Amino acid sequence: MQARLSSWWFSVRDTLWPIPAAMTASAVVLALLLVQLDQQVLVNNGEHRWWLFSGGAAGARGVLSTIAATSMAIATTAFSITIVALQLGSSQFSPRILRGFTGDRGNQVVLGIFVATFAYSLVVLRVVRTETEDQRTFVPGTAVTVSIALAFVMVGALIYFFHHATRSIQAPVIIERAVRDTRGLIEGERSRRDSMTPMTALPEPLQETERIAANSAGHIQNIDIQMLTQVACEQGRIIRVLLEEGDYVLPETVLASIWKTDSQEDGCTLEDEAVDTVGEQGAQECRAKREQRASTVRSAFFLGPERTMEHDVDLGFRQVSDIALKALSPGINDPTTAISCIDRLAELLDLTLEMRTGTYVSWDDEERTGVMIEFDGFDVYLRIAFDQIRHYGAGDVTVMMHLLETLEELGRTSDDPAIRRPLVAMAELAVDETRLQSLPEADRVRIVTAARWAMPIRA
Repeated sequence: MQARLSSWWFSVRDTLWPIPAAMTASAVVLALLLVQLDQQVLVNNGEHRWWLFSGGAAGARGVLSTIAATSMAIATTAFSITIVALQLGSSQFSPRILRGFTGDRGNQVVLGIFVATFAYSLVVLRVVRTETEDQRTFVPGTAVTVSIALAFVMVGALIYFFHHATRSIQAPVIIERAVRDTRGLIEGERSRRDSMTPMTALPEPLQETERIAANSAGHIQNIDIQMLTQVACEQGRIIRVLLEEGDYVLPETVLASIWKTDSQEDGCTLEDEAVDTVGEQGAQECRAKREQRASTVRSAFFLGPERTMEHDVDLGFRQVSDIALKALSPGINDPTTAISCIDRLAELLDLTLEMRTGTYVSWDDEERTGVMIEFDGFDVYLRIAFDQIRHYGAGDVTVMMHLLETLEELGRTSDDPAIRRPLVAMAELAVDETRLQSLPEADRVRIVTAARWAMPIRA
């Protein structure tokens, strides 16, 4: 349940509506409280302060109506600017960075100020009364004064929004946001691996007893390892997760398999459902237990229509790489942005040098049952980061030389063959890609020279 709530909140917090909705509700409550304050304290006691609104009912209505109308007009303008920023970001950088715009706290708070001011002014406006036969004039001075103060806050928010909107569509800001999100993903992934054990050898030979398939299609957004570990302990089994966050599954795609050691009891498996073995009633009970177990395991995989940045480290690297690819496209032709992306990708890859591709296990206390899951490592992240950049940037000598120099710099930080081997392979592929391009011979020599550190390079 905790993992499901966490995934729900992760998907909600990066949308535009939660903070504006909370601010609007707070503004309505504040308006009601201040109106009560005016009625109970100031009007009934005949008190008045010099700094409170002192106009009549008509003046209060005019002020509140003007503020309400202006706030909605400004909110419409701000929303239009946000849509333009989304379109520019999607076309010039990558559609995968749109979540960064909608999840930007500055945009959410500014929109919330506009909408909250509108709601506040409407609630106060409805209680302003002129003198009639059955009621006397009532002007909530405190509430109207606060509305005027909110109008000035709204003006300041508008100035901030124009500054923030112009900065938010600049390439360095967009890249920094993507890198920051990916850095958080890497740190979370390292913490998750630290809580698990790298699998070197199993205590006993394993025998697969069951496979759990998906019953719907979608991207895996989160895997509840804690729930799977609990199921494994209750069933006395080892559950092997066959996919990772970010993978796309179709109906009947196998999500996980259930294994047992030779010393563990069989329990309800496919073989136990044979009527001639356990009888009709026993087979039905076994099928029910097996289906219940499969349903529980299946519910630990949260599927959705898109990949999310909750645990998907691959998507984090993909975002930055996609910005570089857009910059290298003929329509954009911005190699400087591509070079900046290579630098920031190297910064992220440096954080993954100690992360190895392999199987990790979440054991129970006795290390007899648990969950096995495959995690990507440095070599996989390196391919995601640079494979397409070295392919589509092969015709730009500046980009290719910077890529080779970056690979060399990453190789200097570690003497581990597991690190150097994929770096050398990436450098060789980069040189091979340039051989297919129509480059001047002098540029070819420069590229080969930049790759000398990865010897042997084929002549």
